[in-house]
Amino acid sequence: MKVDIYKEMREMDMKATILRNSLTKKDKAEIKQAILRYYKFKRSVMWNSQTENTIYLLERNISPELFPQRKGIKFVIITQEKIDELNDSALEVQRFQVD
Repeated sequence: MKVDIYKEMREMDMKATILRNSLTKKDKAEIKQAILRYYKFKRSVMWNSQTENTIYLLERNISPELFPQRKGIKFVIITQEKIDELNDSALEVQRFQVD
């Protein structure tokens, strides 16, 4: 069965939009941490099960204390400018918004 990652992310974004106005900062942090902990990054076409995979997270959206420990995944904070620089390379960009 083929999974549409983008459809799942859109659904998550819609749910977050509905709740956004009533959530505290702590609530939002817990949602972000849960997404990073449970999201199935292995579904990405760029996933490599033989090496550690780096997931870049935009600096304005998260802080390092929210990073969960996950086998085979390294979370790294990145600036928008750096994303723009890397955009020409093999980079898969996925966006979701809780704030």
